[in-house]
Amino acid sequence: MKTIGQPFIGIFIVLGLVWGITGGCSKQKKTEAKSRKPVTQAVSHEARGEAQRCGCDDELNDIFFISRTTLPPGATPPATNIEGRVGFIAGKANTLLKTMDGGTTWRRILERKTEGPHFTRIFFMNTNEGWAVSRDMLLHTRDSGETWIPAKILPENFYYFGPCAATAVAYYQMQPPTCGASVWQTRNGGVSWAALPTHLPRNDFGAVFFFDDRQGWVAGNYGLTARTEDGGQTWQEQTLTDGGRLSQIQFVSPQTGWMRADLGHKGNLWASRDGGRSWQAQPLGIASYWNVEDMQFLDAQIGFILIHVEAKINQVMRTLDGGATWEIIGIHPVNIAALCFISATEGWVVGAGGCVFHYQL
Repeated sequence: MKTIGQPFIGIFIVLGLVWGITGGCSKQKKTEAKSRKPVTQAVSHEARGEAQRCGCDDELNDIFFISRTTLPPGATPPATNIEGRVGFIAGKANTLLKTMDGGTTWRRILERKTEGPHFTRIFFMNTNEGWAVSRDMLLHTRDSGETWIPAKILPENFYYFGPCAATAVAYYQMQPPTCGASVWQTRNGGVSWAALPTHLPRNDFGAVFFFDDRQGWVAGNYGLTARTEDGGQTWQEQTLTDGGRLSQIQFVSPQTGWMRADLGHKGNLWASRDGGRSWQAQPLGIASYWNVEDMQFLDAQIGFILIHVEAKINQVMRTLDGGATWEIIGIHPVNIAALCFISATEGWVVGAGGCVFHYQL
């Protein structure tokens, strides 16, 4: 295991740790005027695994595979023939893709529309019920992504769909930061909505997570965060010094969770072992000006983060000790937007130009 430090030099020596896999995500290389035939240059990913062809070249923003490690606590575990085989991708131009063979083949579920919804999130509450989220449209499925139905527009002049979260039984929706200070809940696929009992302390939170009906957390810019232990009846505020722009929260148990800031993170994640009453900075060993794009923990020990180093240089890091140390497991020469792992050794990342890469460590 290699723990990286700062300044980061692993980009240039990581070939000694991992090897390039060629194929899949590809780009067109400009040719000289005398040549009329395009020359395709394969992108080399410095990671163990293989690039997968998804059949489109749109910008891909999120990916989700159904497994017992990705579904919310309390969800019925998927059948063996589904786990790690059925997956979904969301992206630009009304892009929703599905695979039933672990990403070997993908098919488009919705018709492509150049000016269509730009889906930024996709995730499932159980094997059959899932959500696809864009700023202007929220879709729900009850048949494992074969058909998608728009959720009912929320009341009280609800403008646009922002941060969201789900437990095994309920879906939670907020407006984009500064557009509203309510958290809305639905238990019937968006047919009807109910606001949580009390407004949030502020209207500019940019992340939300609920572990169950009672325990939830929100967070936003300048290290601002708040938690509820009574289903939104009351909220306890907290400000983390040098917290940055907090943009994602995940708890793997009622006590153990993490938050990431995409900007202003000072090279850290934030970890809590007491349900969010207190938070401790966990150094990642990265430059403070790199963006932390995505985060996923499978349990209290195994976790992954996606780092944007610079244009067309993104790296994936893994921890096996709850965030105490991190190692680089892959580098990608394209802009990667999201990751989804189903175990410590298998996962996927997606990004620009229809890029899909399957990790097999």
